Amino acid sequence: MEYTCAYCGKEYKTIEERTQCEEKCHNAEILERKKKEADRRKEEMQNDHAELKQLELDRDRLEKQIRNKRAEFYEKYGTPEDSNFYTFVSDAFKNQFLAVRF
Repeated sequence: MEYTCAYCGKEYKTIEERTQCEEKCHNAEILERKKKEADRRKEEMQNDHAELKQLELDRDRLEKQIRNKRAEFYEKYGTPEDSNFYTFVSDAFKNQFLAVRF
């Protein structure tokens, strides 16, 4: 009677030989699954890291734009320490409030 390994399909004359082959094949399959999982996790980590890095670059770019716009604004309208600045802000809010009709 022939005994066939459930994993690789090899045929053996004794159950013991088949059992040894199945154990070897099973362990190899487990190692392969673990390797695939580790590779998948590594790729996922690299993708997440790249996304995080891009978000940090975008944040830095936006912070630079904000600094530049703030400097332009202060140069054009004055800084918060200037009395003209508060008049501008006050007038802007007053005009906005008066534009709203109930």
